[in-house]
Order: sequence, then structure tokens, then C-alpha cells
Amino acid sequence: MLLKNHLKPFSDSPKIFYDMVLFNRREGMNKFLLNLVIIITGVFVFAVSGETKTVYLKAETSGVYEAGEFIEGNDKYEAACEVNEANENVTIVEVYHSDRDGMIEQGDVNIPYEITNSVVSKGPSGLIIQRKYKDQNILTAVREAGLGATEVLILGETFYEFSRAANGRFYLEYGSVRSTRE
Repeated sequence: MLLKNHLKPFSDSPKIFYDMVLFNRREGMNKFLLNLVIIITGVFVFAVSGETKTVYLKAETSGVYEAGEFIEGNDKYEAACEVNEANENVTIVEVYHSDRDGMIEQGDVNIPYEITNSVVSKGPSGLIIQRKYKDQNILTAVREAGLGATEVLILGETFYEFSRAANGRFYLEYGSVRSTRE
């Protein structure tokens, strides 16, 4: 009995303690949720607005493989494209010169490619890449063009390779990549 009376002033303590913990837990949870929303928003904004860089392509050699025969061409092609690795896309935005059998008109265009692979040619991955392309970030981008054609654009930091397969023909092109237009 003596002990019971001695603890009487503390009999309301569990309720007060419970209310304090519950209040702090709610306040802590609200702070946690607020911080989580801020972090997710920041990551989303960064991912969506990833850095876009413009590069310029200029063809050096080209040709068509058809019916088991390769016919070298001297097609001229110059274009500007925007590369956004965060959004995994490459878009040709302007064609300055093209005589690729009338495949692309000159002027402002919007030709999107989806990046399907990215290789940094350092370390073990550099073993399968030509010496002159070592230490480059090499992107592979594809798109399905009109009339069932499939296009592949391999884009390095100093070179590009383009291929288009359609109607029993395989068009190939190789050229240089620059950060400024010549």
C-alpha cells in the first residue's frame, strides 16, 4: 500500500509519455514524408531535365549493300543532333546537307532515336573496341523509320556509324562527330 501511494503521482505518466511519443512520432513522420517528397522531386527534375548536348555529324564514307554486292557511294551528309543520355534519346534536329538517295530532306527536322546501349570503352570493355576509339563513351541508338525501315546510329565522341535496313538494301555510313560545326 505504501508503495502504491508512493507511485500515485506517476500513475498518469504512461498516458503523458504515450501522448508525447505519439506526437513526436507523428511530427517525425511528417518531417520524414516532407523530406522524401523533396528528394523524389529533386531526383525527378534532374532525371527529366538531364543535360542535353549538341553534336555535329559529317559523313566521310558511305555505301549500299544489296544483292550480295557493296556499292561504294560518296553521299554527303551533315547534321546536328541533340544527345540526352539521362532521357536515353538522340534527336537529329537539323540537316545541313543530304544526298542519301532522298531519304532525308534538308532543314529543321525532328528525327528521334532511342538509346539502347552505352559503353565506356575503358577497362575490360575497351578490349573489344578499336584503339582509336578507346576511352570514349559510345552510344547505340535505334529507331523504326517509315515503310518498315530500321535505323541504327552508333555515336562516339569523335565518330559515328549509321545503318539503315529497308527493302532488301543495307545503307552504311561512317563519319566524324564534332562539338562545333565546321
